Amino acid sequence: METKSRQEKKQDSTLSRHTLEDKSTINTLEILKQVLTSSRGPNGNIKMVQNVAGGHLTLSSRSGRLFEAMSFSGPVTKLVVTAIQGHLQHFQDGGNFAALLSLNLIIQSIKSGLNRKLIIEMVEEFLAMSLNYFNSGKCHVKCKVKISDLNHMSLVIKSMLTSKPSCCLYGDDLELISRLVIETFLNCLPSDNISNIYSDCLHILCFDSQPVSASASHKGLLIEFPELPSNHSHEIGLKKVEFNGKFGIKCIIVTVSMSGDTEALLDVHCEVDIASRVENVVIFRLKDFCRIIAQDGIGILFCQKVVHPELKQYCRDEGVKVVDRLGLQLVNKVLDVTEPM
Repeated sequence: METKSRQEKKQDSTLSRHTLEDKSTINTLEILKQVLTSSRGPNGNIKMVQNVAGGHLTLSSRSGRLFEAMSFSGPVTKLVVTAIQGHLQHFQDGGNFAALLSLNLIIQSIKSGLNRKLIIEMVEEFLAMSLNYFNSGKCHVKCKVKISDLNHMSLVIKSMLTSKPSCCLYGDDLELISRLVIETFLNCLPSDNISNIYSDCLHILCFDSQPVSASASHKGLLIEFPELPSNHSHEIGLKKVEFNGKFGIKCIIVTVSMSGDTEALLDVHCEVDIASRVENVVIFRLKDFCRIIAQDGIGILFCQKVVHPELKQYCRDEGVKVVDRLGLQLVNKVLDVTEPM
């Protein structure tokens, strides 16, 4: 039996010409401007973004998050959004302001009917005048902030938090979060007693069904451990060892899967008996690994991915606590707070 694939007639290439004066282009820019204008500042509205066919729903008023959730088809709009995303990647802030400034310049230049070359020269001249004014001592827009003044720092943090309506921080909750941010910032400053300072030493852990008033700043690393009962109040009972005259807890960090899945072993060739299963052989070898670390005095096993239940039970019996499913981000935090042997 012979089958043939369906063939379609070759279509000729077409060239479409779009101008800035095109009504669809102007309407798209106006709509994007309205979206960003209504989500600006502390009184801005939260936007709900979802594909017309359904799927993931995004709630945000942040320009960077909105640009990631929305799709654009017009070439002019794509160019503007790409430029703003480049601004956000470089400066990490000011995306909403930069987008509105760009959209206003484009829309008003189209409506003015002036020569494009003349408009470009005027914009460059105004930009130079603005920069000179901002850098001069007569600028009343900018103000000096003293990092050593806690009141100034508190005002800066509150202005940032109140500009995010989805945070819903007001009154005492706003005061608490502002104080915690300042406290955490001060704790992250380098000191003579710390030899290594990490640029990303802050981790925020969110708990469901917990009020804002329960927020706190802790030195070290707080990790969710679902296997530990919530009403557990006494010590876990970790094995401590002596090293260089100090007692501590030895831990081991595994960045590969310990689930026994052979698909994680890409370039490994195994020779097993016909009556044996490859998964069982892998679990047996991993159990040997757990036995070795238990004999070496390891108190905690951190795994970036999944640990097989049989291996978890074996480690419990040997007095080794297991924390798995950490993820790449949290594994890096664990590496920050541990010292290599």
